[in-house]
Amino acid sequence: DGSDREKTNRNLADWIQTSVTNDLKHWKPEWTRRQLKEANYCESRMPVVPSIILELLSHKNMADMQYGLDPQFRFTAARAIYKGILRYLNGQSAIVQPLPVQQIAIQPNGRVTWKPTIDPLEHTATPSYYLLYTQENGGEWKVQQVEDTLYTIPLKPGVQYNCYVVAGNEGGL
Repeated sequence: DGSDREKTNRNLADWIQTSVTNDLKHWKPEWTRRQLKEANYCESRMPVVPSIILELLSHKNMADMQYGLDPQFRFTAARAIYKGILRYLNGQSAIVQPLPVQQIAIQPNGRVTWKPTIDPLEHTATPSYYLLYTQENGGEWKVQQVEDTLYTIPLKPGVQYNCYVVAGNEGGL
C-alpha cells in the first residue's frame, strides 16, 4: 500500500522543509515556506526508505545563484537539512551536534586553548565536552576528553607537538 510511504515521505519532507525555512530566514527574513508538492516521481516512490526531492534554489534566478555560491549559505542549508532529518528520526527534543571549535592555539608553556563556536540557529548544539587529540613527533595520535576550553600539555624538550580539538555533546562530534 503506497499510502504509508506517502505519509512517511510527507512527514520527512515537512520536517526538512520546516528546518530549512526556519534557518534560511536568518539569511533572508522574507524566505517563504512553499507548499509541499506530492508528485509521482520514481526517485521518491520506489525507494524502500523515506525519501524526498528538495528544490531549494532556482538556477534562473540571479539572487538565488548568489546564495547558492555563498559557502556559508550552503553550510546553513545543509545543516538545516541534517537537523530536519535528525528531528524526523528522533523528534523535536533531538540534540544537534556542535559546530567545530575556533581559535585553537598552543602556547610555549604547553597550554592549549580554544573557543566553542556558538550556533545562533540551534540552542541544543552547545558543546558539553571536547576531545583533545595530541601527537608527538608525528607519532600516534592520543585522545583525551576535556571538559573545559583549555588544557596544558606536559611538554618535553625537543619534541614537536601537533594537536586538534573536536567539540562534542549528546548529538555527536
